[in-house]
Amino acid sequence: MIKIAVTDACIFVDLIELDLISDFFQLELQLHTIVDVMNELFQEQKQVLVAYQKVKKLIVHILKEGDFLTMEQRAFPKP
Repeated sequence: MIKIAVTDACIFVDLIELDLISDFFQLELQLHTIVDVMNELFQEQKQVLVAYQKVKKLIVHILKEGDFLTMEQRAFPKP
């Protein structure tokens, strides 16, 4: 299964607004995000994603300061 990390709240906002969120979560993907992304959403949008989190279709991570430092030190490809 392919792992996907959604790092921008706009992705979820667009999927919800376009009524594609259900289709997105039906894909054969392991979807991950961070609590910071969730906190950028309106309450109604967040509730939609929490429902997917409860059924283990979305994994929400809580990153610590050390995690951000580790990511900054890695050579990730730039878009």
